[in-house]
Amino acid sequence: MSDGFLFTITSTVDFIALVTSVWLGFYILTRNPRKMISWLACGTLWSFSGSFLNSLIYIHAPPASGDLPWWWGWSVTMAIAFWFHLSVSILSRTQLRVWWWVSILVYFLALNFIAMQTYTNLVFEDNTVSLSLLHNAVKPGPLYAFYAMFLILVLVISFRNLLKAKQISGVLPLQRQIVLLIIANGFATFGVLYDLISTGFRLGTPIWIGDLCLGSSAVFLGYGILQINAMREGKVIRRDFLFSFIAMGLVVVAYLIAAFLSRMTLDVPFVAFIFIILLAIISHSLVDWGREQLETFFYRSKSHPQLRHDLREFSRTTTSDDDLFDRLSTLIKTLGQTLRVKRGIIAFREKDEFVLAVNWNGDELEYYLDDQHLCVDEIQVLELHRDEPESRQASAIVPLVAGGEQIGAMVLGHPAPPGIFSEDDVEILGYFADTVAGVIHAVRIQEEKLGQIEALIQEVEEKEKYLQSRMREVLVKDELHPFLNLKREADAISAVEEALRNLNDFAYLGDHPLANLEVIKHYLPLDEPKIITHLDRAKALHRLLITCIEKLKPLSSMPSPPSKEWYQYVILHECYVEEALNRDVMGMLYIGEGTFNRARRKAVKAITRVLAELEGNSLEAVWSSW
Repeated sequence: MSDGFLFTITSTVDFIALVTSVWLGFYILTRNPRKMISWLACGTLWSFSGSFLNSLIYIHAPPASGDLPWWWGWSVTMAIAFWFHLSVSILSRTQLRVWWWVSILVYFLALNFIAMQTYTNLVFEDNTVSLSLLHNAVKPGPLYAFYAMFLILVLVISFRNLLKAKQISGVLPLQRQIVLLIIANGFATFGVLYDLISTGFRLGTPIWIGDLCLGSSAVFLGYGILQINAMREGKVIRRDFLFSFIAMGLVVVAYLIAAFLSRMTLDVPFVAFIFIILLAIISHSLVDWGREQLETFFYRSKSHPQLRHDLREFSRTTTSDDDLFDRLSTLIKTLGQTLRVKRGIIAFREKDEFVLAVNWNGDELEYYLDDQHLCVDEIQVLELHRDEPESRQASAIVPLVAGGEQIGAMVLGHPAPPGIFSEDDVEILGYFADTVAGVIHAVRIQEEKLGQIEALIQEVEEKEKYLQSRMREVLVKDELHPFLNLKREADAISAVEEALRNLNDFAYLGDHPLANLEVIKHYLPLDEPKIITHLDRAKALHRLLITCIEKLKPLSSMPSPPSKEWYQYVILHECYVEEALNRDVMGMLYIGEGTFNRARRKAVKAITRVLAELEGNSLEAVWSSW
């Protein structure tokens, strides 16, 4: 293998690995700056990049003579220490308490080995850096064996920590992301072993193979941490990751072209552009994050983070209604400042009407206090009508849903200057509505008295007896439409959801009111016995509900992760047919709890309507036969 080829391939591998590790570090940090694993991943990636930077500089511009200063370059030893701390942080809190002292010891030993490499001849006999394209340029010192054992032992324990984290995670999507970290650990272990053995026995092996392994490790590590952070926050980052990767690739290519032209025309060495390219990567990585921070400071006056902070504090509320309304008044003012809105009202549902609870400069918005305006399933953003006073018009109607039903609604006036809300504004409204509705629902449950609960139970029992008697009358006299038309829509939805929750319990389904539907007869076996038991009806109801769920399935093939049009089908199929846990389904879809609950409500409502339509068609067929 010629020196020219070795020089080219080593320079290419180190340059790509350097650019990738630096970019991944800043990408992780700007997306999730408040997470410890983000900082540890950045420390690992940037320590790797320091090693790649060393190789590039020493290959293209080797020092003339003498020792290099301590700050020149970086040792891969620190990357291994960060990597160990990261593997510990992936474990649960219990495991973290056990291993924190080991992390401190690893950092201490790593810093000592770095100092020995820099100031003594104990690890390497000649510390005047003379790195070449092969490993036989460096001679091991008396403590080299201990240094090698330290690196290998740390990587082996890190591998053990990641395997343990995968076993105890219990969430399939998280396990898949931890597998990426395990692969990264494998690449790092192979690369370090290759370098240690080659240097220890002074083999004439090329250094680019070890650097390629460390670069591959950096890629798997960075992407794995990004996926873990995205899954925990309910986000999908693939499109943003691809966009950022392409954009950064174009920037690097542009600077490489400039470096090539400068080399050809002005004889400027390539090494002069390495730090310029790194600066370009850093600046382009920070520009969007910096603009967002400046925009928050200058234009939103920090009201956005204040709103989220106030909502988190409000979610811990367990006070009386009076104090609750005072805190809601403060919250809607903060929301108004965030969205540049000057008026708004909040109304709670009391039986069959909406009652005003909070009024913030919204006297004229009370016009919307009726079922026609406030009974909505999703957030409605309304446009401004120029022919009516702005103070009387609403720009958004936000339902407050908790416990499977709408417990209230919020009406907001138009932003100043007049306009419509952006996607970020709608997201804030959804977060606000989910938090407020959850707190109101919890407080109402806490303040229920025992007598009211007993009265409610008695009322439910009386209604159940009444419905059973009415259904018997329907089946005997054929005078009324069975079940679904004897209930309000909300009651029918609740009954369908109850049946779905017990989809695989045939003993329960056999006694469920849905088992008496006329359409059930079409789902009984063709060779049915003369005597139909409640278990036969339960199995037929089971098949009917699964058929209704399948009707939600889109025509196109399901992408990975599933897109929004697949949410309703995946949630019902995984939660009720496969009996998966809610948190596993949220992780599979990369969505938060609020989006999950809204999609499930819409799906159950759709299943209820399908049942009603099937039942209506079945009854029409029966009546026409008479």
